[in-house]
Amino acid sequence: MKNPLHYQLSEYDCGPTSMLNAISFLFDREEISPVILRNIMLYCLDCYDGDGVMGKKGTSCAAMMFDPYYVEEKYEEPGIVQVTDQPFRYNRIVDEERFNRETTELYALGPEGEREAVIIYNDCTKKTMETTIEYFI
Repeated sequence: MKNPLHYQLSEYDCGPTSMLNAISFLFDREEISPVILRNIMLYCLDCYDGDGVMGKKGTSCAAMMFDPYYVEEKYEEPGIVQVTDQPFRYNRIVDEERFNRETTELYALGPEGEREAVIIYNDCTKKTMETTIEYFI
C-alpha cells in the first residue's frame, strides 16, 4: 500500500519532508524500514540558527545531497548534466567520479574516513538462499 505525500509541518522541515516523501514514493508502506526513518530524522534539521537553537536553520546541504526540485536556471558544471524532460524521474545526471571526490564541492562525498551511508533494499526482491536457485555445471 502506498502512503500519501506530506506537506511541511513548519518552516524548518523541508529537508525531512522531502526525504520522507521520496521514500513514500519509492516504496510501499510495508517495505519501509524503521532504520531509514530513524536516519532521516537523525541527519536532518542539523543547522543552528543565530541564537544557537538546533534545527531552526533547517537542514544542511551536506545532509540533503540531492535536489528533488527542477530549477529553471541553466546549470552548467563539468560532470553534471541538467535533465528537463524527466520531471517525475530525475533532474540531473552526475558522473560517478564527482561523487567519489574527497573534497567539499557539490555532490562530492567528502573525505573517505568521514563518510556515512545507509543502505536501503527492497525485502520483496532481496536475494536469499531460500529464494535463489544456483546451477553448477
